[in-house]
Amino acid sequence: MNAPEKFLPEPGHYPDMPNGVYHSCAGVSKSGVMLINRSPAHFMASKQGPKKDPTPMMAMGSLIHTLALEPEKFTAEYIVAPEISRRSNAGKDAWNKFQEEAGDRQIISQEQLDEAHKAFAAIRTHQFAGPALSGGKAEQSYFWTDALSGALAKCRPDYVRELSAGHVLLDLKTTDDASPEAFSRACANFGYHVSAAMSMDGYEAVTGIRPLAYKFVVVERSAPYGIAVYEL
Repeated sequence: MNAPEKFLPEPGHYPDMPNGVYHSCAGVSKSGVMLINRSPAHFMASKQGPKKDPTPMMAMGSLIHTLALEPEKFTAEYIVAPEISRRSNAGKDAWNKFQEEAGDRQIISQEQLDEAHKAFAAIRTHQFAGPALSGGKAEQSYFWTDALSGALAKCRPDYVRELSAGHVLLDLKTTDDASPEAFSRACANFGYHVSAAMSMDGYEAVTGIRPLAYKFVVVERSAPYGIAVYEL
């Protein structure tokens, strides 16, 4: 089911909803819950203020995410910048033309793409991470009415695998340190446990099936691209 731009969705499963539409839709997500937990004022301010540009680390995480989970969308979302010297007028004109051709696609360097491919290769060849992120469905959107508050809630698990033993939700995370100690701190600092709880509750509310597990596939952004798989 495709969702129109900016709408109040009915509770349900939206397998083909683009990421940008999902984020523009009504519904409280994990990030909203984290802000409400801080204060209602912070939550309301987030609805009114301008969107922040992604940090370089966030941008690299999104790039690896696309290569690993939605490679078919890469050419529509990214474009590699050519080597153009902008010191001359001709170079400036060539760069301006390239930017026009790029449109809404995110411009990345060849170095960024090479680094992302190395992290992706580490994921695919890992004995646990590779099989975990195959044979399933990426970026599925779920909307439901929270039984406790009556609010519309939403989640978008990175990956869903429907196994004979039960359904498993997976979350691909990029980090500087994939060790258990460092990732435990990241879970607390960034509320990854909230993502897990909301995704499992939302998936059950929409499908009627309680997920068997919620797992994180964690990959380091730089060599040697350490990999770890954790279950909350």
